[in-house]
Amino acid sequence: MRQLIRGIKVEIKANIEDESYTEANLIQTITDNIQWAINEFFDMEVFELIVSVDKDWREENDN
Repeated sequence: MRQLIRGIKVEIKANIEDESYTEANLIQTITDNIQWAINEFFDMEVFELIVSVDKDWREENDN
């Protein structure tokens, strides 16, 4: 019997020091790679994949 998983949340916190990435380019690259990994390694259908960038995030904000 297959178990239904309603949602999976992934949060990535990283400092990108390569200034050649625009916000749109970074979002597209991350989205493409997450979608590839899901297709490659998991037997699941993705209904919605949301990727956003918080350019003002700092590690200190988590404390």
